[in-house]
Amino acid sequence: MIGDISCCKNGSFETLYRELIMALHTGMRKGEILNLTWDCVNLERRYLRILNSKSGKPRHIPINEKLANELNRLSRHNNYVFANPETGLPYVDLKKAFKSVKDKAEITGFRFHDLRHTVATRMVANGTDLGVVMEILGHADIKTTMRYAHPVRYTWAYRYKNDLKILTSCA
Repeated sequence: MIGDISCCKNGSFETLYRELIMALHTGMRKGEILNLTWDCVNLERRYLRILNSKSGKPRHIPINEKLANELNRLSRHNNYVFANPETGLPYVDLKKAFKSVKDKAEITGFRFHDLRHTVATRMVANGTDLGVVMEILGHADIKTTMRYAHPVRYTWAYRYKNDLKILTSCA
């Protein structure tokens, strides 16, 4: 369930808004977003390099137009893309801000990590190959990717329902 995140676009939740945009357009894990540094952002070639992933393997993630626009609005006065202005270090967590925004938008039963499932589902629903989704999300096993893109299997069944009727009527 993705609510309207525009409620946090300005004001005290502006950083969270951009972190949510990053999550929704890349499928990155929360820790990867919080620890992302500018030297891993290539806006000219439109990709992000994830060096410290959960699997331990580096990966590249494409940057789309929406994310590029948001990244171009950010200050580069710090090494971290999303640095705490008071410390210059990455934020430790997003729980308080994320909970506040969810409460304001009246969203329940939703975790930040669920955004990765949303990204996988959208990518597969738009025709992206599961192998590509697996690479972008940094999964080691295609089975994990298939779990993340869970609603799509029902879409496939619906798409091929007529084909199955034809096949069974010929038997």
